[in-house]
Amino acid sequence: MAAFSRYEMSWLPADVAAGLSVAAVALPVGIAYSAIADVPAVLGIYAAIFPLFAYALFGTSRQLIVGPDAATILMMAAALAPLAGGDRQEYLALMTVMTLIVGLIYVVGGAARLGFIASFLSMPILAGFMNGIAFLLILGQLPKLFGYSVGGHDFFPQLIQFVQQLGMTHPPTLILGVASLIALIALRRFAPGLPGALVVVCAAIAVVYGLDLHQSSGPGQQALAVLGAVPAGLPEFFNIPLVPLEDLPDILGDAAGLALVSFTAGILTAVKLTRARPAASARTSGRSSRGTMGILKNSGRPAGTAPSTASPCWSGPDG
Repeated sequence: MAAFSRYEMSWLPADVAAGLSVAAVALPVGIAYSAIADVPAVLGIYAAIFPLFAYALFGTSRQLIVGPDAATILMMAAALAPLAGGDRQEYLALMTVMTLIVGLIYVVGGAARLGFIASFLSMPILAGFMNGIAFLLILGQLPKLFGYSVGGHDFFPQLIQFVQQLGMTHPPTLILGVASLIALIALRRFAPGLPGALVVVCAAIAVVYGLDLHQSSGPGQQALAVLGAVPAGLPEFFNIPLVPLEDLPDILGDAAGLALVSFTAGILTAVKLTRARPAASARTSGRSSRGTMGILKNSGRPAGTAPSTASPCWSGPDG
């Protein structure tokens, strides 16, 4: 709240541009992570929006943001799928309960001032772990970039299937995806003052609907896949499902591991940010439990706000 009391209106245009740029990345990323977690897309949208409000009020860093994370999404899906046994509703219920348990672990860790755990973490191991997650995430998205899907969850089987099915490439999808990547890199290089992510997302949407790429052009022609309609309205609050008691020990163990991975990812980001911004080390070094337990999302490069304002960031292994 102290930051809001010292806020100057002259910072607003740059902050609005930064917020729109982050939103243009955060919303598609939330939707993509919902597909990885095998939950409805609207849940990914909620996860990309609501945590930002909470962290703006209670977070201690002015450079970090919160949101869905690749490592935790993959861990959660791998842990809960066997427990659900193919039951969709059971899977969603288990995910809700695990999410709440992870949140409670964070609260307890912050109250117990467990931030000192960061002193025992090995940065090379953390960096290797996050880079491995990045490779898995890239491989998981490559088939979508080429316009088809592959099965399996392990790295090498997915890689083999991806190569074997290259003949199924959908040219419009590949051209649009590669053009968007090139445009995003070019804008970052030659027009860093523009919200590149926002510009590229809006341009891609305009191209898809302007050229009717989302509709089949004739017999045997495959349309470009789009998200489609998303349910409107707010999520149901205070609707905590019941899960079998015999599943709780497994859920607790997986939730503790998930909280630790998310915590270490935040520490890794905080260390990177501290090295890049020595003046901000008091807020991002991860030595206070309140600061470190609140960090859930990787970041690194400011998204365009004034240096003295709260600048949203979006970079690191999650891109």
